[in-house]
Amino acid sequence: MSDPVAGPVSPDERRNAIGWPRALGSGLAVLLVGIGVGVYGAQFAVEQLTGLARDQRVWVATAVMTVSVVAMAWVLRRLQARGVI
Repeated sequence: MSDPVAGPVSPDERRNAIGWPRALGSGLAVLLVGIGVGVYGAQFAVEQLTGLARDQRVWVATAVMTVSVVAMAWVLRRLQARGVI
């Protein structure tokens, strides 16, 4: 079999393809986790850390958001390397 862009496709590559339903499902799961951690985690930090000044809470929320984006990128790369997504 041949792919018009990539050229010939081996049977191993066809077997490792995940298909549209799995790709959409994993993409949706990653999106929901990313939104949950990034937005709601940062919001939780801002609302619950009442002992800190406003600027300190903003820095904590920014750090939570940044760490969550970096962690999601790393997790996605690991999942791609293992052929899960």
